[in-house]
Amino acid sequence: MKNKRAIGIVIILVLGFILINSMLNKEFSMVVANIPKHLVQHFIPYGKYKWLDVFLIHKIRKFTHCAEFCVLEFLICCLYSAKNNKQKLLNTFYISFSIALLDETIQLFSGRKSKISDVWIDLFGACVGFLIYMICKFYINKISKEKTNGK
Repeated sequence: MKNKRAIGIVIILVLGFILINSMLNKEFSMVVANIPKHLVQHFIPYGKYKWLDVFLIHKIRKFTHCAEFCVLEFLICCLYSAKNNKQKLLNTFYISFSIALLDETIQLFSGRKSKISDVWIDLFGACVGFLIYMICKFYINKISKEKTNGK
């Protein structure tokens, strides 16, 4: 029960992170989005190749969309239990899809553009999160079976 409570708290924190970033106005959002750019500058000579700079910053921003929803979906899967994996997949995707739509809708009211492509990227991240969850579950079950068979 303590684990579920801790997972619930982390889900609330991740949701807060996603939704607060959606509420940022365009100017402040750009400041926050440039933080990864400054980190990348330490590893790649920034400014030498303009096309590379634009490409990397765009991809880093899209990767963060994907990563947020990957973590969110993984945590939702850990918290949510269903009798079969198909039902779990559908129910957790409904939740992730709803949050992705809410995220983009909030951006409309904060003076930013809302993009359907971002919803698709969010859902791709959710798919990756579900896949990671299933792989972890498979190995945990395998290890626990080996322990019980070995005793």
